[in-house]
Amino acid sequence: MSAANINKDDRICIVLVCNANFINKFYNIVSQIRTIGQYNGDITLIIGIDMNKFELQKTEFMVQNKINIIQLPNIEFPEYVNLEKLKITNNDGRHMDNRIFQWHKMYIFNTYFKKWDYILYIDCGMRIYQSIAPILELRKSNRLLAHQDAFPGYNWTLGNQFENNHNTFAILQEKYDMLDKHYFQTGIMLFDTDIIKNDTFEKLYNLSVEFPMSRTNEQGIMNLYFISNNVYEPLPISNEQNYYYDFCRRFSDKGYIITARDF
Repeated sequence: MSAANINKDDRICIVLVCNANFINKFYNIVSQIRTIGQYNGDITLIIGIDMNKFELQKTEFMVQNKINIIQLPNIEFPEYVNLEKLKITNNDGRHMDNRIFQWHKMYIFNTYFKKWDYILYIDCGMRIYQSIAPILELRKSNRLLAHQDAFPGYNWTLGNQFENNHNTFAILQEKYDMLDKHYFQTGIMLFDTDIIKNDTFEKLYNLSVEFPMSRTNEQGIMNLYFISNNVYEPLPISNEQNYYYDFCRRFSDKGYIITARDF
């Protein structure tokens, strides 16, 4: 997207999600966003019920960094939607029982965020090495941009995000003819809030109940929804100077703007 296509008056917000266990990672990434990332705009933090919003809002860090905090209830699932009870064994350890807070990420598609034109979601724990302005300049109307998880080998497809031995996998295959497509990571997502409809959050939740065998919690579910709604587009890999984002710094010919791991 060229600079000529960008509306300089777009209202942009960076959104992060954390509970008490990740608050230190939140402090770290916000410090990087403000200093290394050279971003002075709006930041919103979504927290769970394990934190005191009013006390947190008054802390020096939150005040100095102008953090907007919203507190949303834990996402609860029916008793049968439990990875251990479902015997989902081929997963990355993100069981719904002990890491259920990860589902809070679905809240970034709440209509609350339509007060901004674009959202850049960033996982707490990311590393920032350059100004994030080039990433923000990639924004596109009616699109969700995110990095393809299988980069650079592209050996995985969306079907790999679900336990294929589970009895609902056949239903998934019947309903969605895109399981052979590449899918995106949910660690960084840049999207136009026009993709948020009144029922988007509800539909994401319903998909997570209908197909509880997602190996990486919300990631497979978000891919089902946004790919099927034709709004997903791969985040470009790089410009002439830097790679925009990757899981790690795997190439040495250019610098990086953001990575998930510093190795």
